Amino acid sequence: MDMGASTLDLCAFVLHDDGGEEVYELLTADVRLMGLLELHARRMDATGCRPPFDMVPRDLIAPLPESTAVGDEALGRQLQECDAAYVDDAARQVLLRTLACLRQRRDPHSQAWHDGLPLFVSGGASQSPIADALVRRADKLAKDVWVRYAGLRKAELLTPSAVVTANGRPAPAFGRMAVAFGLSFPDINIGRIEPPSRIPDVEMPHASRRDWRQAFVDKDWV
Repeated sequence: MDMGASTLDLCAFVLHDDGGEEVYELLTADVRLMGLLELHARRMDATGCRPPFDMVPRDLIAPLPESTAVGDEALGRQLQECDAAYVDDAARQVLLRTLACLRQRRDPHSQAWHDGLPLFVSGGASQSPIADALVRRADKLAKDVWVRYAGLRKAELLTPSAVVTANGRPAPAFGRMAVAFGLSFPDINIGRIEPPSRIPDVEMPHASRRDWRQAFVDKDWV
């Protein structure tokens, strides 16, 4: 999941080895205009464009104002409701939608449904509380629906040595630059990528219809 300013992107994939070549089978790919700018726009509506939610920031790289930036208690509650509605919408429209697609027709037999589904989060907003809340909300919605579902397992992206600082920590902007860093490599160093259009759905056996006549009991048989 790549959570940025403009969009919320989600891709489900299976990585495996094919004779020494790494193959990335992309099962789903979804891009929605549900990034943090959408949340900021909703906060602007909720506060009646009260500062600091009175305009779209000129610097889209800088962190957006937090919902706690207002001192008014009633307005603070409105912002909390606004944030909760955004989290619920994003969880349902993006993450839960992809989970349902995977479970129903893209990879219903995966062992990950029983062991925990790994989720890598990247992007400039990957460390925000909103991203964590979104994942938790989608996870709860899925657990309310499915019995055999071990939940999402948020996993950390490995930090390449090229972007590690002297103290051993990732560079501050790595969350924002991780996707661009990955795309900077030539195809030959990445492996083969199969788009979703080339991967057929998993055919599920159809439950046979029960003939009502087989369940009928005549009064003369009793």
